[in-house]
Formats: sequence, structure tokens, C-alpha cells
Amino acid sequence: MPRVSQMIPSNFLKASDLLVDDEYTEVDVTIISVVQQEMPNDGTQKWVVYFKEFDKALVLNVTNTRKLGELCGDLSDDWVGKRIRLYVAPVSFRGEEVSSIRIKQARQNSARSAPKTSAGNDASAATPNNDEIPF
Repeated sequence: MPRVSQMIPSNFLKASDLLVDDEYTEVDVTIISVVQQEMPNDGTQKWVVYFKEFDKALVLNVTNTRKLGELCGDLSDDWVGKRIRLYVAPVSFRGEEVSSIRIKQARQNSARSAPKTSAGNDASAATPNNDEIPF
């Protein structure tokens, strides 16, 4: 049976996209583009990152934007082609603890395969963990 989060479609990555066998996984991904995109819920423009391994983009919040700058450099044009790791972490959002996608350095030479995305693509290196940031 599907989870509630799987029954609510989203154009953007969310913590439940990193669930494998009821556990959150860490996934190494390759950045293919960084663009501003209109958000469907309120029409605001936000920066999003697309990855080779997923059909959906990750909407960047302040925490993840700063982490990308730390890992990949100050110029977002330099982020393309860089590998990072997505993981899920508990965070406080509007007084509630929620799961949110976070970013850290990719594992070097990771050989494990990642979960299949909705399009059936392989993400890379999957490892159980718990972390993410809501928007």
C-alpha cells in the first residue's frame, strides 16, 4: 500500500523520495542544472537544482544553498557536474519536527546503487539515514 506522501504528487524532491524499504537513504547525485523556477503553490521564483539521477528538482532553501556554496563554490555555474550527497534529517518547521532533504559531500568512488527514481533511473550510493528540510 502506498504512503500518504506517495499519494500526493510533487514536481519537486521531498524526503519520501529517499525512502527505500521504509528507511531513508543517502544518495549521491550529479548536478546537471541550477535554475530559477516558479513555484506552483504561490507563484514565487525559487532556485532549484536538477540532478542526473532524478526527474524531480530540489527546491533550494537557505541551508542547502549555503551548503552547496561551501561544497561546490560560490558561483552556481560551477556546480554543474559536481557530485553531492542527499540525505534526510529531522528539522523544526513552524513548530513541528519534519523530515527534510539536506546536502553533504558525496562519498568518493561510491559503488552502491541508489533507489530507482519514478522514471526508473538509478540514483547512486544508497545508505540508510534520517535528514531533510521543508519549504
